[in-house]
Amino acid sequence: YLAAVNNPNENVRTYMTMAIVEKQTFALDAMVARYGWVNDMARVPAMNGKPAHYASVKAPLVSLAGVPVYAAFSKVAPWFGVRPATDESPRDAKVAWFRASTWALRIVVVQIPCFLFLLWFERWLRATTDDLVIRLACVAAAGLGTNYLAYANMFASHALCGVAAFVGFGLIERELRLSREHARLRRASIAFLAGLFIGMTVNLEYHALPMAIVLSLFGLTAFYRPKTLLAFVLGGALNAGVMMFFQWRAF
Repeated sequence: YLAAVNNPNENVRTYMTMAIVEKQTFALDAMVARYGWVNDMARVPAMNGKPAHYASVKAPLVSLAGVPVYAAFSKVAPWFGVRPATDESPRDAKVAWFRASTWALRIVVVQIPCFLFLLWFERWLRATTDDLVIRLACVAAAGLGTNYLAYANMFASHALCGVAAFVGFGLIERELRLSREHARLRRASIAFLAGLFIGMTVNLEYHALPMAIVLSLFGLTAFYRPKTLLAFVLGGALNAGVMMFFQWRAF
């Protein structure tokens, strides 16, 4: 962890999580005043009687997922001698708290889900080959031989966006494969999950929208019957609701 870098790709997301828990707002001004300037923020002008403020330009889902983790960490950390920072805390205490908080968010929100995905990926590959060596080599190549490894070590959304996209794709592909040509056998529960994960890609990365559109079209090749179509759309609509709420409240 390199505090001096003040990585905007990561820290602005941490600022947003902290602001929600501590201040019940998407405005980042209090966190900037406490922990220092960070890029990847937008300056929102004063409007409707509300003062101007800074907000994260990142898609919101990683920061939102960090809220229960940071809230719990704030309660548990003092048991281990790590005290939450305040505006009056000395600089060293602020750095120590920010470092510890960032690691907690990294591990629970990003690293554990990314590891669990690799386990799921190996199971999904069993339909492709019975050769254990090939499957494990493929999983190792994805997990260790790509930028998945680097981004899985940050409180950022890039690795999780890839996870969400591939899980959405994998669920659709498996349902098509298992049902063969019998659309009636395709389950609404899987359709809902596929829509949910595909919608998550945009809530994790704004520029994943073209990929989400392509994956949605692929989903329609499987989930076109009324019941599964409704479930598929509902899964995506939940993410749209989260995005609309964030945009309304932040900007």
